Amino acid sequence: MVLNRILKGHFRLMLHIMTMHLILLGEWLLNRKNVFLCGGDLRSIYMARYFADKGCRVHTYGHGDTDNSGLHSVKNADVVVLGLPAVKDGVVNMPLCDTVLKFEELLDMCSEGAFVAGGRFTAQDADCAKKHSVTLADYSKDEIFQIENAFYTAEGAICALIENTSRSLCGMRILITGYGRISKAICSLLSSAPCRITVYARSAEQRAWCEAQGIITLNTLEDLREYDALINTVPADILPGRGLSTLCKEAIIIDLSARPGYVDKQACSNLGLNLIYLPGLPLTSAPCSAGETAARAIERMYFFTEGN
Repeated sequence: MVLNRILKGHFRLMLHIMTMHLILLGEWLLNRKNVFLCGGDLRSIYMARYFADKGCRVHTYGHGDTDNSGLHSVKNADVVVLGLPAVKDGVVNMPLCDTVLKFEELLDMCSEGAFVAGGRFTAQDADCAKKHSVTLADYSKDEIFQIENAFYTAEGAICALIENTSRSLCGMRILITGYGRISKAICSLLSSAPCRITVYARSAEQRAWCEAQGIITLNTLEDLREYDALINTVPADILPGRGLSTLCKEAIIIDLSARPGYVDKQACSNLGLNLIYLPGLPLTSAPCSAGETAARAIERMYFFTEGN
């Protein structure tokens, strides 16, 4: 356990040092650049503030009352920043306003060679960008971005757990399904809390990693009667109706899986179980931190694209 903590601390220190070096290089390259933020949700507003603080000339469009320029400003942009997701069915994602702007129309106005960053671009989006001779960068694929977002999501889930149960974390028996980034973040944040954590993982390798850290593991979800809370992170139908029926009525279920959610809502309703579905994390719980994380990812990606 002591060695584990030392290795964890060493890994976090190295990750922090590497991140700081890349941020400084990205800042140097972005300084005084024209950054045009188009659409996106509340995270994009915080991204705009971040880039402004770094010395960029920031222009925003599709941010509602905070807009400071028209769409024409995109033609002078060195960097164009879109939301997460960036595009929906060929249309730029702009939930903060009623404007409809096709992705191809936006690219028509970009200068040749512009750096366009956004989240979850599709193959069709990539083909469109190639046709318009712009560089497309998907910041949602950045590993550091994903790790930091996992921790923000974990924090939001733990807050929801505390706010929606009559129990204290002290002594609470919590079952977490899956052992990906979010599950690891939850385990890390709860490691100092006096609760009992169990992880369900289908992979023997994942169970071995858990057990090496002193975490109890399960390889079946048939009998859940001993748990006070269940946090699902798996985007698959892994919870059988029989397993759900064994949960006590006071138990809380938090579903963090992707839309449309993979815990059976109807079964939970029929059984009288308290299901909380949270697909909007970390947007709803930590939009400022999530926006700054996205901006830092863009800095790193811009360095690797433009700095070499």
